[in-house]
Parts: sequence; C-alpha cells; structure tokens
Amino acid sequence: MGSLSSGKDTREDWLGEIGNSLWLHFSGYAPLWGEPGPTAYLILVGINVETTLMFLLFGLAFWWHRPGKLLPATASERQQQHNAARSGRRTGHA
Repeated sequence: MGSLSSGKDTREDWLGEIGNSLWLHFSGYAPLWGEPGPTAYLILVGINVETTLMFLLFGLAFWWHRPGKLLPATASERQQQHNAARSGRRTGHA
C-alpha cells in the first residue's frame, strides 16, 4: 500500500500554517485565515482537530475511490458515457 499523500504537501501546509500563526502573533490583529467558532482542540490558528479529521476522511475516501476507477481511461469511453448520459442510458462503466 502506498502513501496517501506526499510529504512535500504536508510540509507546505504546516509551513503555511506556521506563517499564518506568526502573522497573527506579530500583527496582533488578525490571521490571514482562521478557524471560526468554538472547537474541541485548536492545533494552530488555521487548523483545528475537526478540519484535520474532515480532510483525513476525505483523503481516505478519495484514495478508496481512486480516480482511475471513477473516470474512463480513454477519450472514446468518456465520449460514450457522455452520449449515454444525454440519451438517458447507462453504460457498463462504474
């Protein structure tokens, strides 16, 4: 089983969140983006546990239903699905 996301994306996200927290700290006014409302646990000013779990579940669902399984492989299959959808028929593709 491969990795669900690359480490580079995760590092970039965390560096962005740390930069957002530093902006809030040094400006003393407002972050560039933030999590509104009450939360169970605020990790950083732009990340809370609810958003983290939501994206975790989204990532798992996206991995489970890989794009290769959802989309036809060739242009002719895509055209066949498009034509079938316009005429109200279904094709055998998942």
